[in-house]
Amino acid sequence: MVGNGTHIHLTLPEEMIGTPFRPWQEEAVPEVLHSCQDGDYYLEVLDVFKNRKFIRTEYDSR
Repeated sequence: MVGNGTHIHLTLPEEMIGTPFRPWQEEAVPEVLHSCQDGDYYLEVLDVFKNRKFIRTEYDSR
């Protein structure tokens, strides 16, 4: 269970932007949230297009 002091942000601050990863690793989300009950968690999801065609989705989490 996520604690009352937990904050989930759906964008990363500019100073935290790193290298996105793919594919999505669903099991990683609960592991991160349960590793530290209270705190700030960031998740950003980006759809990548080339020539107006969807290529892939990339994720970045902290």
